[in-house]
Amino acid sequence: MLFKSKKISDGADVFLKTEYMYLSIFVAAFAILVFFVAEHQLWTAYVTVAFLVGAGTSMLCGFIGMKIATASNYRTTFSAL
Repeated sequence: MLFKSKKISDGADVFLKTEYMYLSIFVAAFAILVFFVAEHQLWTAYVTVAFLVGAGTSMLCGFIGMKIATASNYRTTFSAL
């Protein structure tokens, strides 16, 4: 059964890597847009940094949540057998 847990965990890792690759491209492009459109003073990056910090913490929470979910779901399924 441990072998299946490893496969599930590896699949989740591949999913996260692919998702975060596309998400990073989007966040970078949107940060450039925010920098040139939403900043109130010229050449300050307060709004852009806030956006990047928010996006980064959201991605971190998604990563941690996926790790917890895959580990706990496997343990719950194994216990039910």
